Amino acid sequence: MKPYGEGISTVLMQVAGLRGAIERLEAAVGRTDDAQGTYIPLFEALNWIASLDDRIGTHWRPSSSEKLGNKWRDQVSHGAVIAAVDWVRNVVHHQWADALRLDPSGHGLQLSPNLYLSPDLLLRADHAWVWRDASELPKRRERRKKNGAPDVSVGRVSA
Repeated sequence: MKPYGEGISTVLMQVAGLRGAIERLEAAVGRTDDAQGTYIPLFEALNWIASLDDRIGTHWRPSSSEKLGNKWRDQVSHGAVIAAVDWVRNVVHHQWADALRLDPSGHGLQLSPNLYLSPDLLLRADHAWVWRDASELPKRRERRKKNGAPDVSVGRVSA
């Protein structure tokens, strides 16, 4: 795989970076004694997702020549999930928030014959790293426009 095309990283390189971060995160969530080991690959994965989100918003134009920016999310199912991930990424990246917490009960999931197991479902009987409630995370700081007025377009994604 060529990492660069025309002097910039390729989408394939970004996806490879995200896959690597997810693999490191999946390995880290198996441990209960290493919050830092979980935080670092989460931080990395969130930033790869934000990078891909920015790239899609810059380059994808499904029906016009207009750049969509964050509005691309309205064009796909589950686009609100990307908006939520973007919000979490921002509080983790800019405010150094720890967005995960250890749930020692492991979600209380019990294995049963009726539970459909997919390769993407990682069940831990003894624990789970779960998202903190949005109310436990820092509020987004108010941005200021160049003229000193508050930027009212910045807000929290409702949880």
